[in-house]
Amino acid sequence: MSKVWSRWVPRNLNVHNRHQRVASCQDLLDLCTSDKEKFCCRLVTGDETCIHHCDPESTLESMQRKHIDCPPPKKFRTQPAAGKNYENNFWDSEELHMVDYLPSKKTIIGQYYAEIMFKLYVIISQKRRGKLSSNVLFLHDNAPVHKSLVAWQAVRDCGFLQLNHPAYSPDLAPNDCYLFRNLQSHLCGPSLQTMNREKLKGRTDNSFLKA
Repeated sequence: MSKVWSRWVPRNLNVHNRHQRVASCQDLLDLCTSDKEKFCCRLVTGDETCIHHCDPESTLESMQRKHIDCPPPKKFRTQPAAGKNYENNFWDSEELHMVDYLPSKKTIIGQYYAEIMFKLYVIISQKRRGKLSSNVLFLHDNAPVHKSLVAWQAVRDCGFLQLNHPAYSPDLAPNDCYLFRNLQSHLCGPSLQTMNREKLKGRTDNSFLKA
């Protein structure tokens, strides 16, 4: 017998959630295997995240090599800055299409997200003219603002085919598992409090996608 740590999981899924997760993954797999190249070209995903004006280094980022006889380095506990910005990122397999910043003293609601959908439609039509004719596959998570009626109607009006995302499955969201992790690492360290939005937008380009 040995004593082991419990394995941490985001949420204890019930039987219905598990069946829904398997069904959603199977649908995505079927779409991908039918025509992988076309599936990747049609897929567009997006989500919002919070960027603090000053985000300290994480434990992983502060790791450094030391000699076995040297004492371990000390790391004092720090807190992210109170000031923050919310941004929406939309991208596909080739490029970052749009970064939208939430105005100050505003909250993300269904009407605001619906307006972003129409902005995304215009940007895609300008950057990738043939993408809209092939029926865009749009993937986002089950946040309340994404599930609002006005947001759903905006997705339909834009002609996007919304893919099913199983409940309580953040590990299946490309933004949470890949994009935001590299983005936070790219912006970590310097203070963004005195930087205007254009300078911040200049740092949130495709460079962190290649990290």
